[in-house]
Amino acid sequence: MKKINPLSPSFIILVFGINSMLGDIIYEGGRSIIPSYIESLGFTVLAAGLIFGLSDFTGYFTRLISGLLVDRFKFHWVFTVTGYLLVISIPLLGIFNSVDLIILFIFTERFGKGLRTPAKQTIFSILTKDIESAKAFGYAEALDQIGAVGGPLLISLALFNLSTIKASFLIMFYPYFILFITITSIYYFYHRETDKSLDEELQAHIAKNHGDSTKPQLSRKLKVFIVIIGLSTIFLFPVQLLLFTAGQTIKVWIVPLLYLAIQLIDGIFAVFVSQIYRKIGGYAFALVIFLSGLPLLFVALNSIYSYLAVTVIYGVIIGSQETIYKVKVVEETSLLNRGTGFGYLNFIIGVGLMSGNIMYGSLLHYTNSIYVLFAVVLVIQTVLSLIYLILDKEKASTTPETTSK
Repeated sequence: MKKINPLSPSFIILVFGINSMLGDIIYEGGRSIIPSYIESLGFTVLAAGLIFGLSDFTGYFTRLISGLLVDRFKFHWVFTVTGYLLVISIPLLGIFNSVDLIILFIFTERFGKGLRTPAKQTIFSILTKDIESAKAFGYAEALDQIGAVGGPLLISLALFNLSTIKASFLIMFYPYFILFITITSIYYFYHRETDKSLDEELQAHIAKNHGDSTKPQLSRKLKVFIVIIGLSTIFLFPVQLLLFTAGQTIKVWIVPLLYLAIQLIDGIFAVFVSQIYRKIGGYAFALVIFLSGLPLLFVALNSIYSYLAVTVIYGVIIGSQETIYKVKVVEETSLLNRGTGFGYLNFIIGVGLMSGNIMYGSLLHYTNSIYVLFAVVLVIQTVLSLIYLILDKEKASTTPETTSK
């Protein structure tokens, strides 16, 4: 019988994928029904947009700070483990009735997500450095989405049988117990390996720079990429507001199934993203930006069929983002500034999500001209995709000259 090598990339992808799957079962399951829960408490679409926007911003701002501290103080494991343990905020929603505490738990879950994300992504890229980044992140995303599908499905089944949202939150204590075991086990078996790789990278950097231990800065190319992502994110209609508006049209137990469908398509598409990216490169990124302008049209149609159709588009968009964005950061950074790269990327996405939630929440509250808004958004996303292609081609055409120097 062949002995399992715990340091093999395939085994690491499997282990990290299972851990992420458990986390997703809990927080994606909870987030699939939180919009309906908020709506049942009497919140308006504007108030919901503020809560989702500010909580998402909190999470993504935390990613910026987390990324900087990860590179500065090597807090990779402290932030990863702590961030996963804070997922307990979701099952706690089933215990307390205070509106203040409910909002606090929503923010705490996003804070934990922000705390662990740059650290976990950096750890994963270190441990899987021997294989292609797009393939590693693609397979990890596919495993991750099993939980993202299972969570909303579990919530939907709980709602169908128990008929109360609070009871469905309490069920999440079961996967949380298993998550606690897996994340602590992962730390025990892998923390020495990542520390060793980081030390080796630092020594190589110092030797290359004649004793200078100053860590490298982010490249201009990566900064441009991050700005375009942020602008595109602002005009992508937020998934949470999609579920909020859908809950006013369709039965409440169907809402988590829409979220489930998005995650399912996300996971399936993520398996093929690495191959698509390898073949068409920057065009894949530009296509994702263009597709980000389409969801608002289906929201405007406001029917069960339009909501089902838009889940396909969201699945493709999110599946592509989760792979391509991370690969871009890995390509443009070293191990010494990768946490910073992931931190800035996620922070800008957070600014975009917050702005998008508040903007769309306000527009839907005060105007009915959704079709006009859709036309404007589609033009903006198209322009952003074209700008990226132009800049990408310019950089590609100058690469040989730069290299020769």
